[in-house]
Amino acid sequence: MATAGGPLNEAAFRALGRKDRVLAVKRDGEFLGTRVFGGYHVHLYRMPGFFAEVWMRIGLGTVDFAEVVTDQDILLEYVPDLDLRP
Repeated sequence: MATAGGPLNEAAFRALGRKDRVLAVKRDGEFLGTRVFGGYHVHLYRMPGFFAEVWMRIGLGTVDFAEVVTDQDILLEYVPDLDLRP
């Protein structure tokens, strides 16, 4: 999954399937916070060079999505004074 020089970049992360994205977040991500949206706990991670969210269904603990997030309004829902530099 990782490139020869280290962790995944954003493009490589986007090219992965859900399971490999979750594994990459566990390996390379720094947990920053959680928000609730619909029926999900959405966890934000700082990855090397980008941010990723992991969407876990409330009550089931299953991961439905692991996605790159670039919308600053979404990022600021976690922590209003979050340093937005990946």
